[in-house]
Amino acid sequence: MWDTVFPYLAALLPTAAVAVLFYFLIKSILEGDRRERLAHSKWERDQERERETQREKEPGHEKERDAPNSPHNSPSRPE
Repeated sequence: MWDTVFPYLAALLPTAAVAVLFYFLIKSILEGDRRERLAHSKWERDQERERETQREKEPGHEKERDAPNSPHNSPSRPE
């Protein structure tokens, strides 16, 4: 019996092993990308907060959102 099953296992085992390795490789790439996007968005939030605090410390500071030509008050444009 082993003589009849072994050739099939020998043919299918490398394919199955490569498929499992491919699955874990793609999974780790996607998880790394997700973590990088989260870290980048956190960094952007921190940078924006830092810029806002620096603007508030400037003398004669007019709030950007209250300015008439502010990008926050202009209609949104598709990017």
